[in-house]
Amino acid sequence: MTEMDKAVDMTVSTYKVSGMTGLVEMTSDCYDKTASKEFICVYIDLASRYIDQRMSEAFNFPPTEFYQDEQFGARISGVFIQHDINMEKCNEYLRAATPAINKIVDHKLQ
Repeated sequence: MTEMDKAVDMTVSTYKVSGMTGLVEMTSDCYDKTASKEFICVYIDLASRYIDQRMSEAFNFPPTEFYQDEQFGARISGVFIQHDINMEKCNEYLRAATPAINKIVDHKLQ
């Protein structure tokens, strides 16, 4: 199982038990408690953000502010900076990782 799969498994499990509140807590804890900002936190963040987006569209709820662009960008930028990845490479990485994570989330939520 890849780190991405593991992150999505944890995210979907947490969502099923604790909803968006649990995802916000898990995402925050990952960034706060991980000594070196690891990509698993980004994967959790991306998966949680996608679940939030799906649920807000499905139930016509406002999206969770925690997962909106400004706060999301501020969280993930620390990981990319720590790994000496510039903004161009960061965006390239996110363009590749996002659809992969979304696909795994869709599969796990069925």
